[in-house]
Amino acid sequence: MNRAVNVLAAEHRALVEAARDLLASGPDWAALVRQGWLDEDLSPAALAVLAQESGTVLLPQPWLITAAVAPLRLGLPAALALSGSATGSARLRGRFRVRWPGPGGVLLVPGSALFAVRCADADARLMSTMDPTRPLAEVALEDTPAERVAALDVVPGLHRRYRTLAACEAIGVARAALELATEHAKNRIQFGRAIGSFQAVSHRLSDVYAEIETAAALIPRALPALDGASAGEPPLTALLAAASAAEHATEASVQTLGAQGFLADHPIAALYRRAQSFAEPGLHAELAELILDENSRTRGGEPR
Repeated sequence: MNRAVNVLAAEHRALVEAARDLLASGPDWAALVRQGWLDEDLSPAALAVLAQESGTVLLPQPWLITAAVAPLRLGLPAALALSGSATGSARLRGRFRVRWPGPGGVLLVPGSALFAVRCADADARLMSTMDPTRPLAEVALEDTPAERVAALDVVPGLHRRYRTLAACEAIGVARAALELATEHAKNRIQFGRAIGSFQAVSHRLSDVYAEIETAAALIPRALPALDGASAGEPPLTALLAAASAAEHATEASVQTLGAQGFLADHPIAALYRRAQSFAEPGLHAELAELILDENSRTRGGEPR
């Protein structure tokens, strides 16, 4: 048993180191593909590691959503429509917003089924967003050619995969922000002491650390969603907790860094912007509905 655990731990460390080495080189899309980041045989644990490490460096490539829709085997940078839908079959009409994967990518649009539209064929207008590494586009389809790639019932599973990976990425963002803050707190001297020795700083960072680790502990419950399991609320719970941890960690880091934290070109500014991008409209309401439905089934009827 101990030997098996040690082997798994060694494999995990090796994957983390390999991911960090690749990300340090600023990889383009082709490099990610060559290094196996979109391989079909990646385990849920491996995907979780890659997602978290991508969050620590704010990977600008559209890997996260593409990995989430990997079961469709598209082979191109992909994005899933965030709102709205389309009508038609071989040609689609509709309007929606989407994380723009670039002109060489493909858009996944729900309608009577799930359709793929090449970005080059879509009329897209890039929108102003807080996080420029995650471009958002408003897309209009007017008899745009499309290809049916799956039945509509696969969409909830793709959302669960995306939310699980997004939760992992948010943990990476949170840990990167906390590392910046703790390094500054150890090295910044005020009144003859490192500022980390002051309770106003140390207590804040301790609270953030506890929140990050609590959120990270929810990730394993959500990982079955990456294998196609109907995971219910765990991906939602994990994403809500991780997004909150990322937001609080970046805010605490900005406060700890003082004036540096308000510089637009400081690394914490980019982490803060990414932390704001994890919120999904209606996420809390969807989780509440799942919880109420579960309580209703447990009690054998409608909640009183």
